[in-house]
Amino acid sequence: MAQLSTLFTLLGLICYVHGRQRSSSPLIVLALAVMWPLAVLSKENGALLPLLAALTEWWLRIDSAAHAHTRRWRIVLVVIISLAALTLSAKVISDPQWLLAGYQGRDFTIGQRIMSQGSILFDYLGNLLLAPGSSPMGVFRDDYVAAKTLWEPKHTWLSALL
Repeated sequence: MAQLSTLFTLLGLICYVHGRQRSSSPLIVLALAVMWPLAVLSKENGALLPLLAALTEWWLRIDSAAHAHTRRWRIVLVVIISLAALTLSAKVISDPQWLLAGYQGRDFTIGQRIMSQGSILFDYLGNLLLAPGSSPMGVFRDDYVAAKTLWEPKHTWLSALL
């Protein structure tokens, strides 16, 4: 799931950037109308594609040949991100159990997952990026101990601060 979502997200970003650089609407439409839904259907974090495209737009300061074309696609991104955020907010407000339903079959709660994310991120960054091969953990083995509180496991509070 994660690899498929990442594939579609990266393909979407590549199509978006190339489309913006070449003022090619079909590539941008391919990114937002095809790759984005495929990324979301693969895994929920694929929903970040429009936000990643907006961050890429800002970071690279993409400017196409036609200024109106640039402004139009930036407006499209803002509208897509805003509509997605409003839709998600409305869904969570109207049915809070919808968000929690995905955790019913798991042995951790949404709060425990949020508390554990900092430790997992530090493990990935430290062991997988800075010292590859130094950890028995990897992208295919996610046997992390879920944080029960900020003090259990002991490193949870430190990762929460950073």
